[in-house]
Amino acid sequence: MITIFRRVREKLIASGSVAKYLLYAIGEILLVVLGILIALQINNWNEDAKTRGSINGALMEVVQDLESDVKVLSDEIVKRENDLQAQLRVIRFLESDTQRYDSLYTDLGHVLLKRNTPLLSNGYDLLNDIGISQLKDATLRERLVIYYEVIHEEVENEIEDDEFEFEENWLPYVRNHFREWEFGEFAYPNDDDYVFNDSYFLTSLKINLNNIRGTLESHRIALNQSVNLIKLINERQI
Repeated sequence: MITIFRRVREKLIASGSVAKYLLYAIGEILLVVLGILIALQINNWNEDAKTRGSINGALMEVVQDLESDVKVLSDEIVKRENDLQAQLRVIRFLESDTQRYDSLYTDLGHVLLKRNTPLLSNGYDLLNDIGISQLKDATLRERLVIYYEVIHEEVENEIEDDEFEFEENWLPYVRNHFREWEFGEFAYPNDDDYVFNDSYFLTSLKINLNNIRGTLESHRIALNQSVNLIKLINERQI
């Protein structure tokens, strides 16, 4: 192709026609510019394809993380609901004059507990590394940000509140007033009468109910949102 252009140019120069030569020169420049534009467009298409591939890969990892979150959240909700019911039974016992019931010491092993909820964000972190703004689906992008930046944080904050209550209030009380204690299994006071008539213990349990319910609610919201996000990602063509 270059040889053909060279021959045409030589013929035009030899003919002495300045006008024809200028037209030819302009046409050659336009062809070069057009070629550059086409090459740039092809490069853009290739880069867009690579970005879409990277985003789709990250979204696949997001789905895997969400599926893990669904399982973890479902399991933790069951455990925390059992903890709540155990604590409510203990409170009812302490507020009444009824006889000690069979599962009392087991229930005491479930009160005021902290439990970790290991949620994953590997896929979302990868999306941020790629540039989440590259995700063209605005609705999906917004839902991802809300789930990982707001809902995850809310779950973490609730767990931190539970941890503070457990570390600062419950463990010191256990060390002072219980002879045996096993996390989520059982608890035996040094002196039953003292503990079961201790207003501080009863008040601590009642105040802690808000913590347990708040943590449960944050987990339920996270579970609902994670299930919906999986559906949304699977339904959308990115």
